[in-house]
Order: sequence, then C-alpha cells, then structure tokens
Amino acid sequence: MNGNGAKGSNVCTILDVMPRISRDRLRKVRDMRLLSQRELAERAGLSPTTILKLESGRVDEPHPRTIRKLADALEVDPAELVRGE
Repeated sequence: MNGNGAKGSNVCTILDVMPRISRDRLRKVRDMRLLSQRELAERAGLSPTTILKLESGRVDEPHPRTIRKLADALEVDPAELVRGE
C-alpha cells in the first residue's frame, strides 16, 4: 500500500491517456526556445532523427518517456506537447 491507503500507483497522467504528440506544438515551443532540432535532441538525450520524425509527423505516438524528455528539455509541462490539450 502507498501512503494514501491504495495498493500500487493508480495516478493517471496526461501521458497515460493522450500520448500523441502535436508536431506543431513541438516545433513552436522549440522555435520559441531558439533551439535547433539537433540542440533539442542533445538536451533531451534523443537523436536528431527522432526530433525530425516527430516534427514531420512520421512518428506521432512516441513513448511517454520520450514526451517527458522533450518536455523537460523544453521546460514545459508534457501536456503542452500533447494533442487535445
């Protein structure tokens, strides 16, 4: 049991229910931070190819960990990078 009396962790986050990334939001936030795709990749610990694929729409359902890495690198809440927000 955890501290609130429940077994396990049943906390639902935006990454659990909406893991589709918005390529337009990703690009917009990256541009606002004045980062190149390569710079964002380095900050996030991802490959530049991954950033290219996300922004081009070739990949729109990355692993939630990838969304978290991008959000951390861009200093935004993951929900800002996810569709439907």
